[in-house]
Amino acid sequence: MKVAPRLNQLQDITPSTYDQEYKDFVRRCHWLRNYVRATHRELLSPREIDKLLLNAAETDMDA
Repeated sequence: MKVAPRLNQLQDITPSTYDQEYKDFVRRCHWLRNYVRATHRELLSPREIDKLLLNAAETDMDA
């Protein structure tokens, strides 16, 4: 299951030091948080985003 668009469609971030895989994850989480806020008028906490992603991964594994 895909939750966020491709990385080349997401806003880039430029931290001074970073792990590339984690940077990509943060970009996707940032997009998801903004998407949920825009479409559902809900501002998710980091924990709520984590639960949402874990649920999506579990649902995808069951399919």
